[in-house]
Amino acid sequence: LDRACPLINHIDSQRGCENIGAGFLFGIVTGIAGLIGVSLGSHIAKSWRQTNHRADPMVCALALIICTPLMFTAMLTSRYFRILTWILIFFHAMFLAFIWGVSVDIIIYVVPPLRRSTSQSVFILTQHLLGDAFSPLIVGAMADGYKSIIDGTTENSNQFSEFYGLQSALLISLIVFVGGIGSYLATALNVSIDKKQAAVLTKGRTQDVYDWSSGLLDKDIGYDGSQTAVESDELYETAAP
Repeated sequence: LDRACPLINHIDSQRGCENIGAGFLFGIVTGIAGLIGVSLGSHIAKSWRQTNHRADPMVCALALIICTPLMFTAMLTSRYFRILTWILIFFHAMFLAFIWGVSVDIIIYVVPPLRRSTSQSVFILTQHLLGDAFSPLIVGAMADGYKSIIDGTTENSNQFSEFYGLQSALLISLIVFVGGIGSYLATALNVSIDKKQAAVLTKGRTQDVYDWSSGLLDKDIGYDGSQTAVESDELYETAAP
């Protein structure tokens, strides 16, 4: 938005944009959106979990599906409609925040208690390593590359190239979103089985031979292969957080 301001106002310098404080406003907008998103996402996942064992990864996948067009539209409108762009950023940040708390819940109930600290540490490390640490470097390098291609092709080339270079570089985030959607949908296919595995290990039933595809213990299956007692749904309930 700071790069778009001179293009919106048709001015030749950043003067007139400095007092807008896009960075400060961005912090306020994303902070409020994050608080709402975390609470709302956790509530929706908890309610849906009562009827759908795959609710948590599905909530995350749907949130990213909504985030993708919101961010793309915000990037397109940032040069022309500043207020609309802020609205889109707010809802994008809100839906993106859906996955924060829910992802932590998934890790907690698919990992046995003695390994949860390690899994949480690996999750946080990976999240910040691929996000906060390297993403600014990658986006900045891509923006500089695009800027060198665009620079000098139009009047006010410096402002034009800085804006469109950064805009083009940020498109990589859409690819990351698509990858995240696929990952959460894949998680939805296996989360019930993983939850049962954690439940069996937590209850100290590792001596039993567990048929993960059917959700039955060997002692619950008759010699003729018939199911005699514990169904997968009953084991699932033992894993409920």
